[in-house]
Amino acid sequence: VASHAVRARLTAIQACERFGFPVERIEDEPRVVELAQGELEKQPRADVYRCDGPVKRGIAREAMFYRPPGVSPDGDRGESQFDVERRFAAFVEQKL
Repeated sequence: VASHAVRARLTAIQACERFGFPVERIEDEPRVVELAQGELEKQPRADVYRCDGPVKRGIAREAMFYRPPGVSPDGDRGESQFDVERRFAAFVEQKL
């Protein structure tokens, strides 16, 4: 299983080749993709995480429940760490 992110797929291919697992059996799984940063995606990290900026204030105020604003260029809404935890837990629960 790999997320649909290109680098995740490439890593899965390398791991499969290394351990002799058939690459064609890799399954794309959207629930294991990394946290969606909303409109903050593809923005310079130094700008997004400025010490005095709104993102740092939001994280300080809301901790793991802070959700980045807006929608990414790919159409994904910003997710909190808690959102990702719930999404990934649902995937794990289904697999168990």
